[in-house]
Parts: sequence; C-alpha cells; structure tokens
Amino acid sequence: MHTNNHEWRTLIGMTEILLKDEVHRIIGCAFGVYNDLGAVFLEPIYQEAFERELAEQKIPFEAQKRLQIFFKGAPLINYLKPPTSGSDF
Repeated sequence: MHTNNHEWRTLIGMTEILLKDEVHRIIGCAFGVYNDLGAVFLEPIYQEAFERELAEQKIPFEAQKRLQIFFKGAPLINYLKPPTSGSDF
C-alpha cells in the first residue's frame, strides 16, 4: 500500500491544519481581545471587540451571520439567528 505524506500523518493521528496562516491570525486576534479585556464581560463586549480586531488586522468576516437550516433536504423558513447576548442560549 502506497501512502503520501498527508495520508501517513492522518493515519497516525496527526491532521494537517488547513489555511494554517489564516487560522493563526484569527486565533491571535481572539487572544489579543482576551488579553486586553480579561474574562469579566458578557459575550456582546467580546463580539464587538473581536470584530474590531479582525477589521484592524484586515481579516474579512461576516458578523452575526444568519444560518439557513434544512430539514430533510428542504430549507426551513426560519433561520438560526445569533444570540444577542451571552444569556440567550
């Protein structure tokens, strides 16, 4: 059996991170927000700060995007709407 390097790493439990540089930049933004604000606020504060940090780093994003939900292959009329605060779950 012939396997390439990617297949071999997957077989031994090591997965390759897709878009590694982009992932590191986004995680860096999240840690930057956390390091600056600490862990004392509700989710909307972090949401706004994270949006600002992403914009400052010129990382494209869509804030509070509504997600279409499908049931048995057909779209539902209602969307999954992001919570407006950390207590909406």
